Amino acid sequence: MLDADGRRCCLNRGFGAATAEEMLYFYPQIVRPLEPRALVLNTFANDFFFAYSPSEIMSLLERIIVWARLDFPGIKFYLCTQKILTWHDTIDLGCRRAYDIARREYRRLIEDYANNRSDCRVLVHEDFPPFFERNEDVGNYDLARRDIYFDDHTHFNREGYELYAKFFRYELFGVPF
Repeated sequence: MLDADGRRCCLNRGFGAATAEEMLYFYPQIVRPLEPRALVLNTFANDFFFAYSPSEIMSLLERIIVWARLDFPGIKFYLCTQKILTWHDTIDLGCRRAYDIARREYRRLIEDYANNRSDCRVLVHEDFPPFFERNEDVGNYDLARRDIYFDDHTHFNREGYELYAKFFRYELFGVPF
């Protein structure tokens, strides 16, 4: 998409607490009218907490992609790994383990899917250095910076969202961070 000055731009059509099923349901209203050249699809966390399995999430994601391919031949897809979460000390360890197992399975599913399709690419949050204090921590989901989140350990604060924007500018447009 181009902005008023003819520069490439992104338009965020996401909405809070959305699941892949809701993204599919609202696709005709929030995606189709924009005639996009690319879609960034970021699913998993909300789906997991609403008890969708990684394979169910992937199935819904595939349906969105099929619709977009039919509507917009030549469209590109960017499938995001789960945004890094930090954890409250009060979060049940069993819940965290289940989440981490499901997160890794979902990442495997989207990587397998994208690796077999030339129009798909996976964007890996945990490989982005600014999300970590030290370079040697990059890639270790458990060592992400905690200062870029609100107290809920899930939602970015202002600095976190600024880094998130840099992540997408880097991944989509090659803008150095």
